[in-house]
Amino acid sequence: MAWPKAGTVSVVNGSAIVTGTGTSFFGSAQAGWGFVGPDGRVYEVLAVSSGTLLTITPVYQGATAAGQIYALFPTMSLAHDVVASVQALTGTFQAVADGPGQGKFSTDVVKLGDEDTGLGWPSSNEVALKAGGDWQLRLKEGVASGAAVQAHWLDAAIGKLLTAGAFGWGHDAANGSANSAAGTELSAITVTGLYRYASTHTDAPSTAGVVMHLNRIPSSAAGGMVQIAFGNNGEMWIRVQDGAGPVSFEAWRRMDPDRGSGPNGEYVRFPDGTQICTHTVAPSTTTADSTWDFPAAFTTATGLVVVGGGRTNSDATFVSARPPTTLNVAFNHWNTSGARVAGAVSLIAIGRFE
Repeated sequence: MAWPKAGTVSVVNGSAIVTGTGTSFFGSAQAGWGFVGPDGRVYEVLAVSSGTLLTITPVYQGATAAGQIYALFPTMSLAHDVVASVQALTGTFQAVADGPGQGKFSTDVVKLGDEDTGLGWPSSNEVALKAGGDWQLRLKEGVASGAAVQAHWLDAAIGKLLTAGAFGWGHDAANGSANSAAGTELSAITVTGLYRYASTHTDAPSTAGVVMHLNRIPSSAAGGMVQIAFGNNGEMWIRVQDGAGPVSFEAWRRMDPDRGSGPNGEYVRFPDGTQICTHTVAPSTTTADSTWDFPAAFTTATGLVVVGGGRTNSDATFVSARPPTTLNVAFNHWNTSGARVAGAVSLIAIGRFE
């Protein structure tokens, strides 16, 4: 580039001030450049104050003069200043280059304009999501926690992430912890869920098993509850609490048919209270009534029906039965001639067990 030398300058012996006329010092020269004075000496430019004023060092050595020619020229100080600036800039941003520049962060990563929301590392080997200044989801060693996760296994807040064992899965109904579902009775459960129970529970329906507890109004025992129990022996039971008066359940009712047998035959009991007993037997006598003791007692003789029929085709026979009691019935086996016979008969009794 051409050396700036437009216009003229005025200098004063012993002064560091150079005053220009028609010059454009500002923008065409800078500190560190060389100034060739009217006396032919070379001076260093200390500062450029304006288009017509600059400061030199050492002070002007020649005679005082006005309207003199001059010249300005660049030196290697500019390159030095650039290098120094680059070094300073590099030093300032070295941490950025070594950290975020390589995908490494020492602080939380937040959203511009919403600095309380972002990604962070609350502790060693832990990563978390923050929103509104709270850790919403924290992940460490395969375990999730945070405001968006259940506080405990019975936390029923809507929208929470469920934890292992949530709402009874894998828990005993008599857990006894601070957030336990129950104490010693299944009726103490108030949170909808699926719980294990043992035969030691004072109100267990049968052998150990699993009970499903349902609140008809969420999180409110007063709104009525339903419990369905699945026993390890294959039995199914149900009971309800209607929410009226004290919180108490009705008696357990079987949902699956209850079957049994013995020397007096077989029986089956249905959830609606119906009981059917069957037996194949030969009369104990041919001179008087025989008696069939039911394999399971009925609760009432009202509506109890007993019928039977012969077991052979050699002769037309029929069975007659007297009005039964809840425990047994008297019967006879007849042929068409009106005589009692000893052939085996099939008997069936239908009534109620509750």
